[in-house]
Amino acid sequence: MGESRDPFTAEELYELRREDLNEFTSEDERMPSPKDVWAEETVVLPEIQTMTGYIRQHYEAVLVDEISRRLRYGELCVRHGGKLYRECPWTGPEDYPEEDDDDVTVLNTPIEHSYPVASDQKDSLATVRPLGGEITWTSFTRASWNFVEAFVVVTMKVDVANDTEHFETTERYAIDMWFDMEDGVNSEFGNIRPYRCVPDRAGVKLDEYLIPVFEHNDIEKEAEDILLNFLCEGLQDPKYLNSGVLAERLGLHVEHYALYERQHTSSILFFGAGEVLVQNRDAAGNELPPTSVAIEPNTIVVNDSAVNNGKDPVFHECFHYCEHQLFFQLQKLHNNDINCLTKWKSVKLEEGKRSPIEWIEWQARYGGQCLQVPRMMLRKRVNEELESLSGLNTHMGHKLQTVGRKLAKEFSAYNYQIRNRMIQTGYGAAKGALNFVVDDYISPFAFSLDECRGNQTFVITPKEMLDEYVRNEDFRAIIDTGRYIYVDGHVCINDPEYVVKQGNKLKLTEWANAHVDQCCLRFVRTYYRDQQTHYVYGQLNSDEEYNGRNLTLSASERAPQLYQRAMETSRMLTELPHTFHETFAKLMDLYRIKVEKLAEETLLSERSITRYRTKEADDYSVDKVAVLCVGMHLDPLFSLDLMRKAGILLRNTPADLVINAVLMGMHQYSVQEVSRYLKDCGYPRIKNWPDFDKPN
Repeated sequence: MGESRDPFTAEELYELRREDLNEFTSEDERMPSPKDVWAEETVVLPEIQTMTGYIRQHYEAVLVDEISRRLRYGELCVRHGGKLYRECPWTGPEDYPEEDDDDVTVLNTPIEHSYPVASDQKDSLATVRPLGGEITWTSFTRASWNFVEAFVVVTMKVDVANDTEHFETTERYAIDMWFDMEDGVNSEFGNIRPYRCVPDRAGVKLDEYLIPVFEHNDIEKEAEDILLNFLCEGLQDPKYLNSGVLAERLGLHVEHYALYERQHTSSILFFGAGEVLVQNRDAAGNELPPTSVAIEPNTIVVNDSAVNNGKDPVFHECFHYCEHQLFFQLQKLHNNDINCLTKWKSVKLEEGKRSPIEWIEWQARYGGQCLQVPRMMLRKRVNEELESLSGLNTHMGHKLQTVGRKLAKEFSAYNYQIRNRMIQTGYGAAKGALNFVVDDYISPFAFSLDECRGNQTFVITPKEMLDEYVRNEDFRAIIDTGRYIYVDGHVCINDPEYVVKQGNKLKLTEWANAHVDQCCLRFVRTYYRDQQTHYVYGQLNSDEEYNGRNLTLSASERAPQLYQRAMETSRMLTELPHTFHETFAKLMDLYRIKVEKLAEETLLSERSITRYRTKEADDYSVDKVAVLCVGMHLDPLFSLDLMRKAGILLRNTPADLVINAVLMGMHQYSVQEVSRYLKDCGYPRIKNWPDFDKPN
């Protein structure tokens, strides 16, 4: 148990209240790696030591001196023009001045050569004078738990002369280095030879920060290897996948605290001793000043006050412990206080590179899921469950939703985690299962797997649809045709063959539900990094190529029906009166809507609605008219006609575009539902809409 200390001073609180910037969240199935996340080239990163930098600082001079010595004594050759040049062992060293600190610069000053006599050796004998060098390439491999093998390339500048030629050249030499980093660093180097190629070595490839170079499949395998070594029974039965047992077998212990002002931090792994700031409350629940609690090495602190703690953050930290010890050992070589990683600065990343903090957090997030729901066990159980449902006459979306709910209980995971893991492990049809939109699961659906791969999706939330309508002119043009409607998490062709009303809810027809790729728009999720919080979020963008083709095909296939509907709507529009109040009354009668019912739907008074029916006003509110249109579920063309007769021209401002999107694609939803969607998307005039949360 940690030891408490006195409350922090105001200055200390100011520093400790700052949230860590190395926290990432992405809860969809893609779990994008940092290279898939769009970001500005200039980002905020901590001051982090690289292994290449460490070797340069502590070993470069030693390595250059050793290569220089071997060149002078004829132990290494120089390649040039298809020949090998080697110092003559009986003349080389004698031509050099004494090697002391005062004479180092002499190496760069030409002196008279004492040329060797040719011999029958295959190498060309010459006077070889090293003029200096530097490390130009490194690569690293983790050979075991805390043991690193480094491959180092040193480029030397060399002066070569004999009785027929005299030139300066550069030569690259390869060196093997070994580092034991369990407690500090113990090192050795050897096997110096002319560089030819980077060797293919056994072990885990590391980047220059000593972070494993993993793709998704590598993490899947690494997680299973961890379980095989420390929790092998979990690969046989999900009930044994216990994170506490895994942590204990790794030599870790777990503590729970309510961390002060760290709501977005689920857990913290302490490789070394440290401390956390803990929120205190009195018996009545009132906040007290926070106190610091000392944390012992190899401890996982779970934050009991986290907003979203995940199902089991301990798996996340166990993966950190197994895979990222070397990274933290390297930082301790650079700085005795690992907390200096919180000293952030703006730096410009090289193209295609990302922060090392992003990489280790992404690996731990994905690896934590793989530990909790290992691929081998999941695929086995999914196949078993699908086999048991083989006689069920329904599409794969329904089947995988049933399987997912059952396996979520077996693996002690959330439904969305099982859904994501099924997709990640090869069950692409699971994109049609367990989709939670707004406040409920939408109906499971099916599609052609060829039409929905990678970060493509047919599911979109109301907020995402409104946002996309505002920012994307092409998507706006599609919605403004009036032929698409938002229904049950999809943007679908507004036709009775595809959309039906069940009770007061819009649903896809049975055929449309099993073929969403043939009647619904598709979207592509693009990932962005929030520069302030490093929160990784996905933004849906309309798939213009696919949707344009879909729009053209559906229009051509249904041309007769579309023409007939257009003619009928046009006829009705021409028969409407020319004033707002008369048109409003006519539409209420046409849609058979009573004043009392519309008042209940819109929270407007019956007196106000009656006044709208009987008397023309000097001006009308955009939002009030929109509420009436949604309350009556008007066809989009009728809504726009009513807006025009109210003297309202919707402009291309964000607020007006949102209203237009509602009238065009969400007119079949209730005013209460639309109000909620507008509130979620931050609609600026939301106060003009009915507040259904306000007590009567």
